Amino acid sequence: AAREAAAREAAAREAAAREAAAREAAAREVAAREAVAREAAAREALQAAREAEDMAREAAAREAQEAQLREALARSAKKQRKPEDEADNVMICVVKYDAADDTQLTVRERQLVEILEVNPTGWTYGRVTFNGENHEGWFPQWAVAPQVPG
Repeated sequence: AAREAAAREAAAREAAAREAAAREAAAREVAAREAVAREAAAREALQAAREAEDMAREAAAREAQEAQLREALARSAKKQRKPEDEADNVMICVVKYDAADDTQLTVRERQLVEILEVNPTGWTYGRVTFNGENHEGWFPQWAVAPQVPG
């Protein structure tokens, strides 16, 4: 009877040890899966950050190209103007426009604008006199109309 009790006790210890080993293995598996998930999330976040940086660089490059184009158009307009043409081409502003940068011209309703160049893109290069100073720049053609005599 003592042997049987010892054998049952040994069998119970072995079963408890197997059960503990199975729990430890399950815990290691869960931890490994969590680590893999964290690594995947970190890789995705890094990829998203890289894509955002690329998009920001591309946007900055586009903005720089647009600024260069505006500057080139402004230089071109100044070179192509003829003084005798300037006095004959005055229009009136019918819709106000606020300049977005220093190559553009802010115009206000009922303000007379001397048209210096009309670009086929829909932008017009003009001059206004404000507080005794001449200001030149690009503005959208839709902001001005011919003056009505009278």
